[in-house]
Amino acid sequence: MMFWLLSGGRLLQQAIYLQALIQSVSVAFMSFRSNAPLLRQLAKEKYVAALQQQLGQALRMPEISATDETLQAVLLLDLYEKLVNQDPLSSSAWMNHIVGAISLVKSSGDRLIASHNGRRLATRLAMTLAISCGAASMRIPDALMSLREDLSSLVGDTKWDFTAIVVDVVNLQADNANLQITCSSEIGERAKKLDRQLESLETTLPSFWAPKSVSISAHPLLFGSSYDVYQDHFVAQVWNAFRTVRLMLNDLIQKYCPPGLSVLRSDAAKAINLPTE
Repeated sequence: MMFWLLSGGRLLQQAIYLQALIQSVSVAFMSFRSNAPLLRQLAKEKYVAALQQQLGQALRMPEISATDETLQAVLLLDLYEKLVNQDPLSSSAWMNHIVGAISLVKSSGDRLIASHNGRRLATRLAMTLAISCGAASMRIPDALMSLREDLSSLVGDTKWDFTAIVVDVVNLQADNANLQITCSSEIGERAKKLDRQLESLETTLPSFWAPKSVSISAHPLLFGSSYDVYQDHFVAQVWNAFRTVRLMLNDLIQKYCPPGLSVLRSDAAKAINLPTE
């Protein structure tokens, strides 16, 4: 990684603060997995040092402040916050770094997203912030919507289309949580519309991504009498993302649709293990 960062004349300062952030996130992850307070304190010390001493200096340097490496650094800061602050509603830091990254993207104009790496980072940023907003029950900020508009003509695939629907789901959940919708049936109808959009989008996934069901005899570590095998980890993640969002939507449908109209379709009911007629 160090050689890649320094290639093309990149400044040593960038490698230093990225290395410090990677260390802080790595230690935070180990602390989270092992529930070790001493490691958590060490991660905090490395995080503060990287933020105040190294990254702060880099951001004051015009040639560094709006580069691919800076966006990588901000995404690492966001990951650290998610590891150490499990309650997004009580932590203002949860969103601060990503919002700051959007400002960096916008201040750089079209230069950053004109490159392949820049587009990938900006796309990841847009997806990450959408997840953060959903966890914090916040509507998607205007700055993110503007970034998505800038990227839409440059990025186009099923994953991007999926995140566009996720944006609407996040806004629906935020409106519901913050009592911005007074008519409960409106919540249910919006949820049904979004669920239909996701169902339609699922049909565009490659047929060879479909899982293969393997039947087995009863086993204490497995639920049911079969398990699914996917082509690879990425494909499994895609399907799990679709299912997770549809479960959230169908939960809203069950709660807010008028009686008699909230009955789930058989495929959705199967996804959340509900009995159907």
